[in-house]
Amino acid sequence: MPTLTKPAIQIATKEQDDFVTELQARLKGCQFASLQYRTKQYFNAAGQLIDGGELARYVIILGFNYVTLLEKSLLELEIQKNEGLFKIELKVFAAQEVKDSLEKSLAAHRIGQQSEDYTKKGLYKNVVQGLNLNPNDNSFQLFGKLRTKVIIEPGKHKKVQSAAITIAKREIRKTLPISLFREFAVDNDTMEKAKIAGDTIVLV
Repeated sequence: MPTLTKPAIQIATKEQDDFVTELQARLKGCQFASLQYRTKQYFNAAGQLIDGGELARYVIILGFNYVTLLEKSLLELEIQKNEGLFKIELKVFAAQEVKDSLEKSLAAHRIGQQSEDYTKKGLYKNVVQGLNLNPNDNSFQLFGKLRTKVIIEPGKHKKVQSAAITIAKREIRKTLPISLFREFAVDNDTMEKAKIAGDTIVLV
């Protein structure tokens, strides 16, 4: 007996409202998504790649509880503080700034809002947990908790001179559960392949 295969979800072939309705019916609960994703590419005047372009295969978890991720990050930060990991003044100050930022985000998400510090606040409309829609240009954004990442093609990484406090905060955040949070633009320039709970996402 032949195996029945569900048709692929095709982006850009449906009216926006129809596509949103279909996604809401298909994508429910906490589930895995696999993506083959290329970071945005930047070229110089000669057409040479100067930044971005990394191609990697990701497995992420959609539908996870972001509030819980923030709570676990605050708990881990407090544990590190109690263990005396932040000894120099710069680290102490950086840890406090990270804590303030996490608490601000947590307070906002507990009442169903986004932090004022979030650069994309108000830009996207939530379709289903793990997928947002930008009504202005019909572009989509996947977001989830990182499970695995395998680099297929390395990209270019432009060197940026960051302030010491910025580097310290970045290093601290890397040790927290919140560092597993990822966002992906869903378009033909970045998303090469994707599957969500067995449903194939095709960009056309």
